[in-house]
Amino acid sequence: MSTTSRKFSSGSLVACLAVGVAAGGILYAMLKPAPPPVECEELRQLAVFDKDHLGTLTRECVPTGVRFYLAKDGNYTAVAGPIMVDQSHCPENGTKLFQLFKRLDDDHAIIDMLSEVDAERFIKDSNTPSKPTWSIDVPSRILLGLLSVDGANAVALVERRTTDEDWTFDLLPVKIASGVARPVGSLSDRLVGAAPCPRFCGPSERLYLHRR
Repeated sequence: MSTTSRKFSSGSLVACLAVGVAAGGILYAMLKPAPPPVECEELRQLAVFDKDHLGTLTRECVPTGVRFYLAKDGNYTAVAGPIMVDQSHCPENGTKLFQLFKRLDDDHAIIDMLSEVDAERFIKDSNTPSKPTWSIDVPSRILLGLLSVDGANAVALVERRTTDEDWTFDLLPVKIASGVARPVGSLSDRLVGAAPCPRFCGPSERLYLHRR
């Protein structure tokens, strides 16, 4: 990836990140360590999911992981939903399974639980010609690994671009305290979602809320 400079002013964290990993042809999640810092810039956390919320997602329907989507609820945010081994979302069976990040409060994240229909609406509301909505799949073991970093009680999502000019997410282990999420661990603990959909997707568009 080539380095991009993108400044944000509010709700942000200070992170030294360079855009640095080329996406490979993998249909499931391909996650790479974040590249060494090239320049320091202020990057906005689009969403933060704490350990309790992620724990709920990774226990639904014996899922293999979580799919994170760009979404819009006034401002850009993210929706998370559990996925199974065939890359489909867990069946709802009358239960709301999708999580929409709203804000931070004290030592935890505030989320809204959504039905699949409502989740799809928030996700599609974020789509623009210059910034098509995307998603990444993250295996449960990767999320558990991020939460095992010393001091971490949540995972934050930060947007970045690939060398193919695709949008994707970085995943950062963070500690929420006093309503602020601060990165913990080292740069090697941060991961890049190097296979975002719509470029790298499963066999059917119906599997992805932003592709329907």
